[in-house]
Amino acid sequence: MRNRNHLFPEIPAPSRALLVGALLTLASACASPELALPSFAAGEGEVPAGYEDVDALLRSAVLEGRAAGLSALVLHEGSVDYLQVHGELELGSGRALRTDSICRVYSMTKALTSVAAMMLWEEGRLGLDDSVGSYLPEWAEVNVGRYGLSGFSVVPAERAITIRELLRHTSGIPYHTWLPAPYPKLYREEFGEGPMVFGPEQAISLAEFSERLATLPVAHQPGFMWTYGAGTDVLGRVIEVVSDQPFDEFLSERLLAPLGMVDTGFWVPEEKWGRFSAAHVVNEEGRVSGVDGDGWEPYRQSPSNPSGGGGLVSTLQDYAIFLQMLLDGGEWKGRRYLSKSTVELMTDPSSAQGGPHPFFNYFGLGFEIISAKNAEKGWGLEGAYGWSGVARTHFLVDPEHEVVLLLYQQTHPFEVGLRNEVFAEMHRAMGLAVEE
Repeated sequence: MRNRNHLFPEIPAPSRALLVGALLTLASACASPELALPSFAAGEGEVPAGYEDVDALLRSAVLEGRAAGLSALVLHEGSVDYLQVHGELELGSGRALRTDSICRVYSMTKALTSVAAMMLWEEGRLGLDDSVGSYLPEWAEVNVGRYGLSGFSVVPAERAITIRELLRHTSGIPYHTWLPAPYPKLYREEFGEGPMVFGPEQAISLAEFSERLATLPVAHQPGFMWTYGAGTDVLGRVIEVVSDQPFDEFLSERLLAPLGMVDTGFWVPEEKWGRFSAAHVVNEEGRVSGVDGDGWEPYRQSPSNPSGGGGLVSTLQDYAIFLQMLLDGGEWKGRRYLSKSTVELMTDPSSAQGGPHPFFNYFGLGFEIISAKNAEKGWGLEGAYGWSGVARTHFLVDPEHEVVLLLYQQTHPFEVGLRNEVFAEMHRAMGLAVEE
C-alpha cells in the first residue's frame, strides 16, 4: 500500500484565504501518483486474474442489449486493477468503444461544481451558511409552492436558501418534470419546451437563467427535505459572481486544466468528435433500440450557460484523476486543490443532517454517502461516496479501502440495476464483498 501521509495542516475557516498561496507552494513537496490509462478498443483489453466475472457481466450486458457499449475502471490503492471496454461507440456503426471515448457525464458534473465552490469557501470568499440572495439578489425573496385542500397556492419562504442547501439539494429548487402539476406548466411558460431537467439549455446566459428560475416557486421550504434539482446550476452562477469570471472559465482554470482533464468540458471540439459516444435509447423491454438523434447538437459549440448541474462530457481517464485527487485528500501531482478536512466535510454524513435522499443514503456537500443500510446491497460499502449521471454513468470512492470505481454507459432513461450488479462484482473481485 502506498504512503498517503499528507504534509498539509487542516485549515480552519475563515482564515483560509491567507494560507492558500502557502499551501500551493508547499504542495510541490508532496508527490502524487501518475495515472495514465492505456488507449485501446473493445476486444483488445486483457482481463486480470480475479476479474473474470466482472468482465463476463459486462460482455453479457452488451450482448443482451442492456447497453450499446460499456466502459469500466477499478483503481485500488492508487493502481489500475481493471480497465475494460465492450461494445460500440454508436449502435450499429461498427465503431468500437475505446477507453478514451468521450461520454456525457451529466449529473456527475455536480461533483466538480461542488468542489469548485468549496475551493472558494476555503479561500474565505464564500460562506456555507450565507444566503444565496447575498450573492444573487434575485434569490433574496423566494416563493414556495404549497398543495392544500383548495388546490395549489404560492406562499413566501420562511427563510432564505443557503449555499449549503444548494450543495446538498435541500434548497427546494426542483427538476420540475419530476413534480406534479402545475410545475411542468409553470416552467414551460418561463423557459419554453426545452427539457430543462439537467440545467439551462436555452440560448440565454447563466445569469439570465438564474434570474428567471428565481421567479418560479420552489418545491418546499428551504431545508425541509431532500429534493433533487437545479440548485447546483444556481451554485455555478454563485461561483461566477464570487470569482468574477465565467463559470466554465473558472472550472477550467482552477480544476480541469491543472488536473490534466484534457477531454473534459461543456462541448466537444471538432478534432475530438470521432471519440464522442452516441446517446442511446431503450425500448419497452429495456433493450437498447437506437441512437438519440437529439443528443449531438448541444455539444457542438460552447454553451452560453454552462450547466454546473449536468453539462460536462469526460473520459474514464479524466474523471478518474478527479476522483483520485479526492481520495488522496484533495491533492494531485504535488498540487493541493482542497484540504483533507474539507474533503472529509463534504463526504461526512453529518454534513447531510436533515437531508437524506429517498433511497436511504445521506447526501453531503455534493456527494451521496453510502449508509450501513445500503452497504448490505454490496455495490458500495459504508462510508463510500459517489453519484451518477442520467445516461447511466456512475462513480464511487471508498476512502477506507482506497478504491475508485467508474462505469460508463450512454443510455436513457436512468436506472441503477446494472451499476449495482457490476459494482458488487468489482467488490467481490477485490475481496470486499458484503454477505447479503
